[in-house]
Amino acid sequence: MIEASIETTNDPSSPAMKHVIENAMNKARREAIRSAFEDLREIGEEPLQHHVRTARPGEEITGTVLGHDDRIASLVIDQGIVVADRADLPERLPDDEEITFTARSTFRE
Repeated sequence: MIEASIETTNDPSSPAMKHVIENAMNKARREAIRSAFEDLREIGEEPLQHHVRTARPGEEITGTVLGHDDRIASLVIDQGIVVADRADLPERLPDDEEITFTARSTFRE
């Protein structure tokens, strides 16, 4: 929220705040973020100390897989943790290697 506020202040056309609100209002996005929080807790990290968000449709993402199930995958990227729909990623996920993909999901309920 803080980073989105700063980004929007510096660039009023930035979609960052809209994305924060979508994450808060959309049940599927909230559940995806909760899943990433659990992935962080499993490795002993405090989720609120990380920038965690859902992937934006059309966004190209490069990162390493933190955790996943059949619906959601959490990835470590340069800016924090991004949660993507598992269907947007390759069927077989590499261990400890970066992957690049384009997010397609809108996390519609």
